[in-house]
Amino acid sequence: MASPEGASPHPGNRAIRPPAGLIFTPELGPSPVGDLCTNMGHLSCVESITPRRRLRLSPDALTPSPSGSQLLAPTGTPTPTGGALEPSLSPQACSSSSSEGSCSQMPSRCSLPRSAPAPGTDGEILTGDFSRPCSLPLEDGQHRDLRYVSPATVASLLCGQLAGVVEEYVVVDCRYPYEYAGGHIKGALNLYREEQLARWFLPDPLGTTPCPRSSVLIFHCEFSSERGPRLCRSLRRMDRDANRYPELWYPELYVLRGGYKEFYQHFQDLCEPQGYVHMRHKDFRAELRNYQRRRQPWSLRRIRKELFKPLCPGSPFP
Repeated sequence: MASPEGASPHPGNRAIRPPAGLIFTPELGPSPVGDLCTNMGHLSCVESITPRRRLRLSPDALTPSPSGSQLLAPTGTPTPTGGALEPSLSPQACSSSSSEGSCSQMPSRCSLPRSAPAPGTDGEILTGDFSRPCSLPLEDGQHRDLRYVSPATVASLLCGQLAGVVEEYVVVDCRYPYEYAGGHIKGALNLYREEQLARWFLPDPLGTTPCPRSSVLIFHCEFSSERGPRLCRSLRRMDRDANRYPELWYPELYVLRGGYKEFYQHFQDLCEPQGYVHMRHKDFRAELRNYQRRRQPWSLRRIRKELFKPLCPGSPFP
């Protein structure tokens, strides 16, 4: 028996059925699945420029892919910004130089130009009013928001070695009076309360101040860890409140790194008297409790007094 047209003979006189996608029915016509399979064969894959390929083809890349380099504009073609690609910035130059191993030695040819740094961002730390760089060399300290100087810098100020850099300076000793009397830096002022700072540095109603506004103030306590930094922040806050931002009367405030303890260890001859009394000295425990009690604000004392106040006789509470 002759096999149907388009079918190959089979030993069992049965024709091999075509795939399911090529079955034709007289009523419904070609199957939709068959059309889809047929049309898929006519599709052609076109490689597109993906974001990752764009990143790989940027001028910063040292070895762009060969297939992507053909998609870039040739040398001298105007760019969207109005300019033209320079020969020195072309990817072909980078690829050729990278193959020779010399692209790393010519960063100007393979990198984009950088904008000029803004004023004050070139590594210099400015004063509190942002008018000029700090006069004294800075050191790393415990508090990131404060500026520290080393004991050697303070010793140079005392010896007059920085007379051409700093016009006037004041060393503020924030320790308690019994510590100050036991030994302090020569010429230091003993100011350990905010009221004393305001009375000494801030202007009175007549507009006069004991110290010139260009003074450099250096705060310290025993270790420059709590009392000295706290009063340094207090003076800066009061100075900000009394002036229009960013103007300041005292733009340069510093903290002595290591406090009096470290300064006394290295420059004992610059202390008067040449002694060192600890804050928690056993002979001054009563004075320490008295000074610490005075540090509590009056509002807190009043609240405590009201809490422990005895009840009135006619009160409904027991």
